[in-house]
Amino acid sequence: MPLAVKIIGMLTGLAGLVALVHPTLQKRLAKRFHTPNMVYCAVAIRMTVGTFLIFAAVYCRPEYYSQQVVRGLGIITVASAFAIMLLGGNRMMRLLDWVLRQPNAFLRCCGLAAVAIGGYLIYASGV
Repeated sequence: MPLAVKIIGMLTGLAGLVALVHPTLQKRLAKRFHTPNMVYCAVAIRMTVGTFLIFAAVYCRPEYYSQQVVRGLGIITVASAFAIMLLGGNRMMRLLDWVLRQPNAFLRCCGLAAVAIGGYLIYASGV
């Protein structure tokens, strides 16, 4: 379980690093997957990852509230999946259009947050 949390952290950090270093590449990737069907695929991925983080939190480091933070990240991930389902495909497409119109500095800030979250998941896994 901790190894899987570490892998999730690495993937999150890698996605954030791409946004941090090359935000136009991330915009191109987002445009490529800009379909309503991919929105529901994102919901399934978020549900799976969030549920996994909730259950894997007990295997993380007990110090510095790591277990509670990982569980909280899992809850936030599952809640975001429910929010995407409630918004529906068309509204999510409009929201993604809005995000893609933002300046690169905005995507870099989001990428920095993803790198920080990925790094914390790697630390909290304790492997």
